[in-house]
Amino acid sequence: MGTQSVRQREHVSVGLVIAATLLAVGTIVFLWLVAVPWGPIVCPAIEPAPLNCQQPHRADSATVATWVVLGIYALTMLFALVAPIRRRSVVVVGVTLLAICPIAAYVFVAWVG
Repeated sequence: MGTQSVRQREHVSVGLVIAATLLAVGTIVFLWLVAVPWGPIVCPAIEPAPLNCQQPHRADSATVATWVVLGIYALTMLFALVAPIRRRSVVVVGVTLLAICPIAAYVFVAWVG
């Protein structure tokens, strides 16, 4: 029985786990180093400025986006480590969502937020 659980754990794709980790960390770093300080490329010259042109509002939006990315990452790791053989497709979907997160999060923080 012990060797069977070891064999199941061997089927966890280390590449998927590494990819998910790098994508999650990269997205969060990208948000806080690019989207929050710079925001949208162009802001209209009106008073009051739109919310996405105000840095404190972008920081609030980035906090929400960070929690969403961390939630997706946590669920992906949970499925990758708990039942790796049966849940491989769920892990692939999680990694795919994490690959989409940098673009979606930037649009949310810098333009929509």
